[in-house]
Amino acid sequence: VGSTWTALVNTLHLKNPNKFFLGNTRNQLQFAETSIGNLNISSGNIIDINSLLKSNLSAWIRSTTGQYIDSVSTFKWYNAEYNSSKRTLQLDSFTYHPTQPRDSVIANTPYQTDYITLNTGPVKLNGFNLEQYEKNNSFYADTLELAQPLFTIYRDKAPPFLSGIEKPLPVDMIARIPFPVAMKKVRIDDGTLAYTEKHPKTRAEGTILLTHMNAELSNIKNRNITKEDSLLLTMNAYLIDSSLLHLMVKESYLDSLSGFLMTLKLRPTTLSFLNPVIMPLSNVKIISGTVDSFQLRAIGHDNLSIGEMQMYYRDLRIKIIKNGEEERSSIVGDIAS
Repeated sequence: VGSTWTALVNTLHLKNPNKFFLGNTRNQLQFAETSIGNLNISSGNIIDINSLLKSNLSAWIRSTTGQYIDSVSTFKWYNAEYNSSKRTLQLDSFTYHPTQPRDSVIANTPYQTDYITLNTGPVKLNGFNLEQYEKNNSFYADTLELAQPLFTIYRDKAPPFLSGIEKPLPVDMIARIPFPVAMKKVRIDDGTLAYTEKHPKTRAEGTILLTHMNAELSNIKNRNITKEDSLLLTMNAYLIDSSLLHLMVKESYLDSLSGFLMTLKLRPTTLSFLNPVIMPLSNVKIISGTVDSFQLRAIGHDNLSIGEMQMYYRDLRIKIIKNGEEERSSIVGDIAS
């Protein structure tokens, strides 16, 4: 009969541990330095991860740097700390990008695809319920806070567009998560979103920027849903660092057609700030023009969308250009303008 034993580890520090390889695919998990404290281990829980978690609800862990890499995605984090007693997970920063370089991904994808990256400042997950996770693999938390995140999306328009694909709306995406999820809010503080398109013919690039973005996604759940439950997104941001916009999207959880309501408002602004986008992609330059008000209201679901957009503007003057660049004026160009 084997002997039984128990131990309490006040602090355990691992410096430059070896890489871990997960599964048969050789996916790689690596930590630079890791410290663990207030850890209860025994002959009964050391070989069972669920028992180990259940026995250490007040443990803590800190890691200077870690990363996870597989054939598709790379994740990296800096100065991670988890405190079970406070139910908090904190990171100094977080990075995600596809494992393969952008040109390689586009070259090896037969249709248009989005190449997406994410870099953040401090990240904090509050109220993470480790007991519920250990009990039934459910993810329950209060808030996820992302400070100064930078989202980049890049699309080359030269490859053919793959039609006939129905992309799920947010509520349907949450419903498809295979385990229970409930989170009150996801907050973004002073974020930036950059969407870049590459023209299929001229190969010029145009980028739409949302800067100083403050957003909140509320009531994220896929269990115990009532008829009053809706997913709500609110966002304030500056369009190309110029005009303040306000977006609100509300989607019902129980609507069988995934119905949603969207409103968008834009503060008064001059229109020339759009030139970095429309010049390379549309061969049009705005010489002058002012938007006094802009608002959009739309209602949609899986089968139909209807809406109304109103824009009041004045003194609009444009100029037709070629290949995204200005040239000397011609009679034909002046007439077209």
